[in-house]
Amino acid sequence: MITVSKSVMKDKVLNNESICNEGQTDTLLEYLTAVFTIHDMLSTLPNNKAAGPSTIKYEDIKHSDDTSKQFLLDYFNIIKDKNVMPSEWSEALLFPIPKPKEWNYDINNTTSFS
Repeated sequence: MITVSKSVMKDKVLNNESICNEGQTDTLLEYLTAVFTIHDMLSTLPNNKAAGPSTIKYEDIKHSDDTSKQFLLDYFNIIKDKNVMPSEWSEALLFPIPKPKEWNYDINNTTSFS
């Protein structure tokens, strides 16, 4: 059995690190189902974050009904099984934020924020 705290496990999965001890194997599916439920995973996601191009925020998913959450879990499992990520997931809305100096409309004097 995998015994790692939820926050440590979430960080490891998000950084594509193994969540198991040496000699064990792990998958995202095991992460979502063996140790805790999707409800537990969703509760670790931050609030008050901007939505991406889909306009779906973490709070929208957190407050959705169980059928929607199960659909999402099934969808992620299909992606994992097929090993193909939707191309739209590589897109982001970028906003140039001026650095703390006069930027003179020069994009090089900005920091990207997505």
